[in-house]
Amino acid sequence: MGRCEDQSLFVCNRLREVRQAKCCFRYVNTAENPADLLTRGCTPRELGQHTQWWEGPWWLRHEENDWQQTLEVFPPEDDEPPGPTAMALPAMVRVRSPELTVKFERFSNYGRLVRAVAYAKRFLSSEKKKGPITGKEWKQAEVALLRLHQKEEPYDPRQLKD
Repeated sequence: MGRCEDQSLFVCNRLREVRQAKCCFRYVNTAENPADLLTRGCTPRELGQHTQWWEGPWWLRHEENDWQQTLEVFPPEDDEPPGPTAMALPAMVRVRSPELTVKFERFSNYGRLVRAVAYAKRFLSSEKKKGPITGKEWKQAEVALLRLHQKEEPYDPRQLKD
């Protein structure tokens, strides 16, 4: 396996884990590896009927002495620097979309209002589509308008009339 200093932090951390593992690694060539079936174009229907998928390579049904050769994993040399030790942690950031403000009185009918909001949402999004508004965009614009209205006019049961 490669030297840690020549690898990315992620690869270096995985190499360290593999080298410290207390197990034996074995090589399975691609023709006998069930995990490679899908990468070779096997359909889900063919996969369900493929014995290699359900039973593994033929040699697994024999004594361990008849198995494929062992893939040896050597620990790093003593003179090899240990490499980076920092942990790479995934991060998830949620970006709020810009606040929607609409002057309802500027629109003569509901359709024009929804269409304008749909185009505005399209403009503010990262995808820069062109063409007419889709049904999905129309629905998202209606939901945005409904939320805006609910925010501006919160529900008050005392305002209900009998």
